[in-house]
Amino acid sequence: MKRTPVVEKKNRPVRSLRECSRLAVLWHKTNDPVMPLRADVGPDNWQLRLNDFPVEHMYTLLVNGREIDGFDNWPKSWKRPEAAAVLAGTLTERERQILTMLAEGKNARDIAALLALPPGTVAEYRAKLRRKLGATGNADKAKFAAFRDLIVSR
Repeated sequence: MKRTPVVEKKNRPVRSLRECSRLAVLWHKTNDPVMPLRADVGPDNWQLRLNDFPVEHMYTLLVNGREIDGFDNWPKSWKRPEAAAVLAGTLTERERQILTMLAEGKNARDIAALLALPPGTVAEYRAKLRRKLGATGNADKAKFAAFRDLIVSR
């Protein structure tokens, strides 16, 4: 029996991250901290969701509102806005204040006193910043300082 070749439709739905990662995509930042990047690819609307990394993949790709897949490594064919600009859009004013103080080497107790906040609240902010920046352990201060220099000066 002779097989009929499969003809792909140009406007068929995207099926996989692998397929998506082959396309040249220019991403644009949004003001949404959960979905900080979007791109228009042909007739499709693509979005990237930031996840609770490292518990989950760093990003999830959505095409026309449908989840395609999660990933950690950025495809080479995709062009992203400056990383600091994207991250800056996800930080609240209070997170920026605390980031600056952490980068200066202040501890949670000192920051709490300066900002008139309970120490537990400052610890929660620090945990959020660690997740957003991917900082862990002894690398915290250096990572906080590097991102402070990129973000807070904007």
